Amino acid sequence: MKGLCAAALLSFVITVRPQEIQVQKPPVSTRAVVSNEDPGDGAEIDLATIANDIGTLENKDVRTRGTLERVDVPAEAIKEYYVLRAGAARVLFVPGYGMLRDDLERLLRTEVLAHGVVRLLRPQMFRDGLSLDTTRPELPPLPFASPELPRVSLTVRSMSNSASAAEQSNGRTRAREVLDAPKRFKGKRVRIIGQFRGRNLFRDLPEGTERTPADWVLMDAGQAFWVTRRAPQGEGFMLDPASKKDTLHWVEVEGTPEVWNGLLYLRASRVMLALGKPQR
Repeated sequence: MKGLCAAALLSFVITVRPQEIQVQKPPVSTRAVVSNEDPGDGAEIDLATIANDIGTLENKDVRTRGTLERVDVPAEAIKEYYVLRAGAARVLFVPGYGMLRDDLERLLRTEVLAHGVVRLLRPQMFRDGLSLDTTRPELPPLPFASPELPRVSLTVRSMSNSASAAEQSNGRTRAREVLDAPKRFKGKRVRIIGQFRGRNLFRDLPEGTERTPADWVLMDAGQAFWVTRRAPQGEGFMLDPASKKDTLHWVEVEGTPEVWNGLLYLRASRVMLALGKPQR
């Protein structure tokens, strides 16, 4: 009888397991996180400084600028990630809770000003594919460190896609301004700076809307437009409209705008290579 009781007690001890700890996600925010306004507090720090951080910025709130890109990564839990890029510097872009994927897709390949929390990716210790940060439970989990991903991440709370038109300087015009008031700019000469997009390499504009086979595309603060009559070349530079590598460059075009069927065409009289995105 004693042996039977001992066996039953042993069976109970073996089968009882500690209850698993459940980590609850914060409720999804419904507030707008993408706007034309400054995205909030935090010191603005160059993206390259963040990308090379060794821990001094970890868990700090910062603002930074970079081009939003998508990167495909083989992983069990999440197949797709975003990065912020500025030149050769890359930082993993982690959307905060409440940030809509549609907003991110709309801003792909444009420069954004992002406000978020710097965190370093850690080596994998478990098999769930994600690393929970118990010190910051209000933030989404991070993927584990891998050769395919940047070592430093920015968990983004809010972001803006451009400065307002009123902030432009140096006599430059915004593409959106021309589209909003085409009669105001009819026959006038304007200067617009945009990111080179080649011969519509990213399908920013409807196919077949170019006027000549030599037309090419610029992107100004999320607004794409056609440049016609001059090639993307000038003193000391020549960009290839068929090369995605050349889309890292910014170009300033001077010419006469025309709006047709809701699209902007800039008849270029002068094309210059810009040193980078203009400060608005």
